[in-house]
Amino acid sequence: PRDDLSRLTEALLARAHLHGLRHICSPSNSLSRRAFWMLAFCICLGLLLSWSSNRLLHWLAFPLTQESTQSGARELPFPTVTICNNNPVRLYHLTKSDLYFAGHWLGLLLANRTARPLVLDLLQDDRRTWFSKLSDFRLFLPPRRFEGTGLEFMDRLGHQLEDMLLACKYRGEPCGAHNFSTVSLNK
Repeated sequence: PRDDLSRLTEALLARAHLHGLRHICSPSNSLSRRAFWMLAFCICLGLLLSWSSNRLLHWLAFPLTQESTQSGARELPFPTVTICNNNPVRLYHLTKSDLYFAGHWLGLLLANRTARPLVLDLLQDDRRTWFSKLSDFRLFLPPRRFEGTGLEFMDRLGHQLEDMLLACKYRGEPCGAHNFSTVSLNK
């Protein structure tokens, strides 16, 4: 059986196309020539295993390829910005007529047009005096009709964007209140 295995191995190596293997195992080659082919074969096999293990480890790390494309536009629309103020009006811009007709709606006056005690408690001394004089309707003759209804009233007494917008830059250029438009959500 050993002779059969030896003859089979020789026959296989004689017909092998794996470069160098035939020269390593051929008994017709000198010992130095076989050692040279053995060294060359081992170096090549080592390089192959080294590169393959590197690729195998890379594959086992589940690599991710991500591409990003950036494109420039000559002109972009101005972004949507919402600036909200929970206070419906600027209190210190109220006139006596405004307070007379809209004070109850604003929550500043009671139904009998007297100052709401909570409002007086919240105001500081100097502003409390001002509001007490403004809400004193004893010698006040109201106009027949109130001119400041609706949007005009809110535009006049509402917070102005020019006062709230401290700084604005868009794409490196300065911008201002003229770049914004007012949208009413109460329709």
